[in-house]
Formats: sequence, C-alpha cells, structure tokens
Amino acid sequence: MIVKTTSGGDFSGCSKYLIDDKKQSEVLLQKNCFSSDPTQLAEQMQNISDCNKRCTKPVIHHSLSFPTEDKITVEKMTEIAEEFAEQSGYEQYSIIKHNDTEHKHVHIVANRVRMDGTTVTNQDSKIKAKNLAQKLEIKHKLTIAKNQEVKKINSKNLNKKEEREQIYKTSAEYINNSKNVSFKGYLENMQSKGIEVIVAKSGDKINGMSFKIEGSKLKHKGSQVHSNLKWNKFKEIVTNVINKQEKVKINNTETKGIRR
Repeated sequence: MIVKTTSGGDFSGCSKYLIDDKKQSEVLLQKNCFSSDPTQLAEQMQNISDCNKRCTKPVIHHSLSFPTEDKITVEKMTEIAEEFAEQSGYEQYSIIKHNDTEHKHVHIVANRVRMDGTTVTNQDSKIKAKNLAQKLEIKHKLTIAKNQEVKKINSKNLNKKEEREQIYKTSAEYINNSKNVSFKGYLENMQSKGIEVIVAKSGDKINGMSFKIEGSKLKHKGSQVHSNLKWNKFKEIVTNVINKQEKVKINNTETKGIRR
C-alpha cells in the first residue's frame, strides 16, 4: 500500500478536487461531517478549523493506493482508511473513492483541528503516515508494495513498538520479494537496511535470532518482533520459499530444453 500526504489551508480546493463528477467520486465514510457536496463539506470543516486560528494549515489529505494483485473490496478499503484516520488522531474526516480509473485507491481529507480546538501535529506527517501504512499493510496481509520498500531505518524517530514493526516489515519484504532467497542473502539485506541480526548458537546449531537497529540501544528477540521470526517458524518459511523457487528454476530449465 502506497500513501501520499499533502497539507494546506484550503478546504474548498481540496474538497472540489476530491468530490468531482468527472472522477465518479463516491463518499464511503464520514466522521463529524455530513455532506457529499464539496462546498458544504468544506464549510463544515472550516467551521471546526475556525476554533483554532493559529493553525494555518488545517487541511491534510492522504491517498492510499492498494496493490493490483490484492483483490481488495470497497468494504476492506473503507475499513483500512478508517483505521488510518482514527490512528492518525483525526476527529473530522471524509473518505472518498474515485471510480474513473481501475487503479484501486481512496482519499482521506481530514481536519487537523479537533472538535475541542486542539490540533493533530503536522510534524513528520509524511513519515508517520508511511509508518502507519506499513503497519496496516502487515495487519491486513496486503502485498508489500515494491516501490515503497523500507529504506535504511533511522531509529531516532522510533519507539520500541515501531522498531519491531520496521524489523518485521523489512524481513517480510525480503522474503516476499527476493527472487533468490537465502539465509546469507537475508542477513546481508537486513544489514544493508541498518538492522543487525544476532544469531544465537549452541555449537553449530542455531537456536534463535535477535535484532538491533543501527543507532538504537534496544535489542529485540525474534519471538518479540513477530511469531514468524521465531527461529523454527522462520526456518520453515525460508525453506518453503527456497523449495518453491528451486522448483520454478527446474521447471523453467526443462521448458527451455523442450524442442518443437
């Protein structure tokens, strides 16, 4: 799932862009606003933002794009978008779908000003939105978006829970997307993304793994990060992926050897 985030001060412009007959717009869900008319929606949001004149950019707009390979329903997109808005702390928002394209995506226009006049911070909003999208991607078992691969992690902005989510995200991205999975390749990939994998051994036998993000004082056991990173489960997953890839290679070789 890819998330794009912009902010500004014009509810009218954003609402008119999102609710447009040419885009075959469909309002899926609203909270503390009650209109599919862009002018009325903008007025309702402006009325709340007027409670805090110091907030000069009350408008925040997120688009959530879903992988084409996931057969995701409108109901599921709405559920994910609602979770995104709620976990972002918004108290007034509208979730809108455009139906003029096969590209599966929804828009969220939200008010950074809460109903009591306080605000949702705009600091690091793009980073937070991306982290939240990755969290929901894992929760709802969506295909990991290749063009939103996890880059080298900066632990300075992460708490313990977020570190574990990033570790699992990076781990799953390699297992799911690499065309030549191996344990050595896994270790090298994790290291390249700023994650040290500490292997616990008894003699030559591996008993488990721990993870440490570069610059962080925290160390996480695989079992604390995710059940799939318990050593026996992880070994089973990697072995199954390797076996499947080997079968594909063998089948491709045999197919190439057939003469017509």
